[in-house]
Amino acid sequence: MRLYVSYADQDDQLTALRVQALVVASGHSVYVPPASTRHTGRAATEDSIEYADAMLGVIGGARNEACQTELDYGQRMGKAIIVLEGPESAVGIRGLMEQIDRAQIEPDGRQALLGAAIVALGLMRLRAGRGGSGRRWW
Repeated sequence: MRLYVSYADQDDQLTALRVQALVVASGHSVYVPPASTRHTGRAATEDSIEYADAMLGVIGGARNEACQTELDYGQRMGKAIIVLEGPESAVGIRGLMEQIDRAQIEPDGRQALLGAAIVALGLMRLRAGRGGSGRRWW
């Protein structure tokens, strides 16, 4: 499976990179756009989204323009998209499973997407329990 991870801020980028490390170790491809290039080359971002089988949005606070643009483009491309907007508003594991079961991706990809979403959700909940994005916890 090829996964594109969109994120809102620096703390969310760190969560996305941690998810990337774990999912890549299981044999899947994960792209997390570098913060330094997100606003410079829409063509590269669009190519990466087009190449992806699914998208994961990691949004601990408010969506920024780059994140919103990426998710909107993925939706227009018909990608399976799971968005985690803060640990309190997340749908939980059962809701994630239901969303992923409806996704038009192969079973192995569904398992990878579910695993990535659960890891991201867990990291977001840990961060929220330690004072939110204003306080570093690593």
